[in-house]
Amino acid sequence: MINSANYFCILLFILFSLSCSDKENKIIIKGHLENLPDGKMALYTMSKKTGKIEPIDTVKTRKGSFLFSIDRKIYPEPINVYLNHIQYGTNTKRIFCYLTNLKYKGARLDETGFMLEDSIQLNGVLKPFTYPASSHFKLQANIIPNDIDRPIVLGKQTRVFYTDTLGFARLSDVEQIKKLVRQHPYSYYYLYAIERRVAEFSNEAFMSIFTCFDKDVQESATGQNMLSYVNQRETKHLDFTTSLLNEQGQSLAILDKNARYNLVVLWASWCGPCRLEIPSLKKLHARLGVSQQLHLVSVSLDQDRAAWVQAMKKEQMPWRQLLITPSAQTYAKEIFQFDGSIPTMLLVNQRGEVVKKVVGYNEKNLDAIEAIVTSR
Repeated sequence: MINSANYFCILLFILFSLSCSDKENKIIIKGHLENLPDGKMALYTMSKKTGKIEPIDTVKTRKGSFLFSIDRKIYPEPINVYLNHIQYGTNTKRIFCYLTNLKYKGARLDETGFMLEDSIQLNGVLKPFTYPASSHFKLQANIIPNDIDRPIVLGKQTRVFYTDTLGFARLSDVEQIKKLVRQHPYSYYYLYAIERRVAEFSNEAFMSIFTCFDKDVQESATGQNMLSYVNQRETKHLDFTTSLLNEQGQSLAILDKNARYNLVVLWASWCGPCRLEIPSLKKLHARLGVSQQLHLVSVSLDQDRAAWVQAMKKEQMPWRQLLITPSAQTYAKEIFQFDGSIPTMLLVNQRGEVVKKVVGYNEKNLDAIEAIVTSR
C-alpha cells in the first residue's frame, strides 16, 4: 500500500521526468543585449527551394532579454537561421553580425546567421556595424546592422561553420573532404555543403564521403534525399516519354517525336535575359514552328506558379508552356544538362540526341540554331 509520503515522491518524480523530457524536446536560443530597445525579435530561415523567408518564431524583447523555445520535432535538423529585431513604435529593423574565424580577401568575415541548435546565446552590448569603404553593399534606410561586443555562444554545429577556414564548400579533393568529415562526422554544415554540390560527385565519390558522417546524419531527411537522388539519377534523362504539367495541370510530353527538331527553352519569369529572348523566339517560331521542322517548348523553373502564369499572359508565347515539377527540378542536371544558368536551350534531333546546347542570352544564338534546323 502506498502512503501519502511515497505518493508525493512518485508524483514529484513523474513531474520532474516530464519537465526533463520537455526540455530535451526544445531548442533554446536566448540572449541579453544590454542596449537593445524593447520590441520583437524574429527568428527565420531561408527556404532551400524558393530562397524566400520562412518565419520560425517571434518573441518579445524586454530590457534587452529574449528567449526562443523551438520544438525540436518540427525542426529535427540544425538548419541555417537568422535573427532580426523591430523596435516598438518604429519600422527600424536591426540585423546582427557575429564575429567568426572566417576570412574574405584577408579581412575578417562576419556572419548574420547561425545554425538552429541548443546552447546559442547572444550576450553583450550592441555596436554599430560599418561596412568597409570598398564595399558596394547598401542596406535599406530602415535596416541597422549591429555588432556585439563579445562572441556569440556557439553550439557544436555552428562552431564548425564559423571555423571553416579552408572553405569546405569549394574543396574538390575528395580525400580532403573525407578527412574533414571524419573530424566532424556530426556536422550538418558539411552535409548541406555536400547537398549543394551532390550533382558534381560520382556515385562512388559521393558514397565514400557520405559514409564518413554519423549514422543519424546519414538517416536525416537531407541525407536520405541525397542518397535517393544518387541511387536514381542514372535512370533520369530527357527522352520522348519525359513529361511535365501545363497550366491546366495536364501532363504533356516535352518532346514531339514527329518534329524534325525540338527546341527546349529553360526560363523563369524573374529572369531578365530570358524575357529579352522571347521576341526572338517568337520570330523563330513564326518561321519554323508552323511546320514540323521545329517543335518549340518552354519549361519554366518558377517556384511561384502565379508568377509563371502572369508572365505567360503578358508574353503571349504561342507554343507549349510547361512548369517544372519538384521531381524534375531534383534531376534537372540529368534531364536538361542544367548547370544553374538560364536561359538554357537544348536542340534535340529525331533520335532524342542533344545536338546543341546554348547557355545565356545572345541575339546570335537563335541564328545558329536556325542554321542547324534548316540545313539539309
